[in-house]
Parts: sequence; structure tokens; C-alpha cells
Amino acid sequence: MKNNWLKLYHEILSDPKMGTMSDHLFRRTIELFLLAGSEGKDGLLPEVNGIAWALHTTPKDIQTVISQLKKLNIIEDYFDPISLISGTELPKRYIVKHFAVRQKSEQTKSESNRAYYEKKRLNKTEIQTENSETDTEIQTEIQYVDKERDKDIDKDKEKIKKEIKKEREIKNEIQSEFQTETLPPSKPQKHRHGNFQHVLLTDEEFQRLQNDFGQAAEYIQKLDDYLENNPSKHYANHNLTIRNWLNKDAQKPQATFVKPQQKSWLEVAREIDAEERGEVIDL
Repeated sequence: MKNNWLKLYHEILSDPKMGTMSDHLFRRTIELFLLAGSEGKDGLLPEVNGIAWALHTTPKDIQTVISQLKKLNIIEDYFDPISLISGTELPKRYIVKHFAVRQKSEQTKSESNRAYYEKKRLNKTEIQTENSETDTEIQTEIQYVDKERDKDIDKDKEKIKKEIKKEREIKNEIQSEFQTETLPPSKPQKHRHGNFQHVLLTDEEFQRLQNDFGQAAEYIQKLDDYLENNPSKHYANHNLTIRNWLNKDAQKPQATFVKPQQKSWLEVAREIDAEERGEVIDL
């Protein structure tokens, strides 16, 4: 039976016999496979001149190709039983080994059953003498085959659904792991201080200033006044600025106040008396 197509197996890619062929021999081999399929005689090829004419080449080229393929055990001589019985010498022909087995159509059980019952249904249409009871039986059988086919389809759908569900679970798991990753701690929020609200300190910074320096509030206001009077001036860290001011002022020497010595009433009287006489008294 002639075929409009040819079945090639994936093993050709890793077959040493095919892999070591020259490009010309590989092409001719595939062309001979196609020609054997078009003949529809289980791999039997036409005689050499017929092959040469079909492939637009010379008989010498075909004979060389066939000799090489015979060495590779891909093609073998064909012995026609008629010529053997009658003794008549016919043109020598060749056959592709295992061609019929490899080109056999593979059908699933449901496809084979449907083809069988479809053939019965067509035969019933051609033969009008069959009664309606037989037709009903065939239709019932076809419906059964259709149900079996639908079951196979449902199984495939269920398999696809399971694969999609599994992919979604993996995706959700990855997203969950990503979301639960520890994020870097956020910076503490700073609050405004001072009459003009220019000084920015966190609660911790403000509390530590109060603990470390009793007069922190006074210096906070000093910085606030300075920033108000100098809008173009900016400090990156107000806490550090206030601490620097406090530390510098703490290192300055304290001014000493000498209390004047209190004079006795006698000394005061003497000074008054001396002033009246115009004298200077050294005390």
C-alpha cells in the first residue's frame, strides 16, 4: 500500500551507520526510503534504471550507492519468487531491510476500535439491506468507543490540571519565601524641637542628651535660634552638633569672681575725714 508519508526514527541521529555517511550518501539513503514508501511494496525498490530516472541521476551513481548501503546492511538483494520458479531472468532489484516493520502504522486501542466500527458503519451505509437493528447496534458500539475516547481525554485534562496546580504551588512557595525574608530595620523617626522647630532628634537622642547633659534643652534652643537666623546653614546631624557645643563649653575655664573685702566703720570714717582734709590714706 502506497503511503503519502514516511516514518523516520529519532535513532537515525545517533546511529553510527547513518552518522558516518557522506552528505551525498545520506541524501540518497533518505531518497531511497521515500521511493520505497511510494512504491508501497514493503520496501521493494524499482530496478536500477527506474531509481536513476526517479532521482534524476545516472544508473552508475545508483549502483555505487546501493553497493555502499549493502555493506552497511541497510539494503539487500531481492529474489523474485516468480523468477526462481520459472527460471526467467528478471532485472535485478533491491529491498530496504525491515522497511515493512518500521513503517507499520501504530494506533491506540481506542483509535483502532473506532476505525473498525467506522468501517462497519460505512459498509452498512453501502449495503442498504441491513436492518435497523444492526444499525442501532453499530451506533451503540460507536458511542461506546467515543465514551472511551472521552475518558482518555478527561484523563489527559486531569493530568494537565495537576501539573498546573503543582506549578502554582511552587510559585506561591517561592513568593512566600521571598516575602518572609528579613528586611533591614527602618531608621528611627526624628521629631522637631525648639521654638522654631528646626532641630531634628530621635526620641533616643533627646533622652540621652538629657541624661548626659543637664542643660541639653538650652543648647537645643541655641541651635534652633541659630538655624532660624541662618537659613542657608545646614547640619547633617543635630544630635552630634549639640554634643560638640556642650563638650566645648565644658572645657572652657570658669571665670572666678572675687568678692570685694568689706570695710569696717573705722576705716570708712578715716577715709571721710581724710577727704575733708585733702589727704590720701593708704589702706
